[in-house]
This record gives sequence, structure tokens and C-alpha cells, in this order.
Amino acid sequence: MTRLAEFRKRAGLTQKQVAQAASCSEQLITAIETGRRRLPNVYIAQRIARAVGVPVHVLFPPDEEPREEERPSA
Repeated sequence: MTRLAEFRKRAGLTQKQVAQAASCSEQLITAIETGRRRLPNVYIAQRIARAVGVPVHVLFPPDEEPREEERPSA
């Protein structure tokens, strides 16, 4: 279970509720929770964290390295 799914469930929220509170798509929340997408942009990350009631650095720790396909090409 991803951090987002864990904190969302602790908060008693559905994916749809988090998406609405964060002003993003439910598909984005699903993609993050299923691992198809790891990190949204910083503004969306902040809104998602606020929606589930945790600091953004707890939900999306800065020490995690992006996967190869998420790294910018040189």
C-alpha cells in the first residue's frame, strides 16, 4: 500500500474526495496509489497532502530517487 493510500484511508476519504479537495483528477490519485505515477508536481503534491492531513514531505519523501522513466533526459 502506498503512503497516499494509507493516509487517505486513515482520514476516511475516498479517492474521489481527495481528488476534489486537491483540485486534481481521480485518475491521478489512482495512478499515484497504484504506482503508475510516483510524484505529481509540487503544487498538486501540496494540495493532496493537505487533503489527507499530513505534511507533503511525509507523503512524498524527498529522499526517494525517481525511477528511470521519471528522470529528465540529458
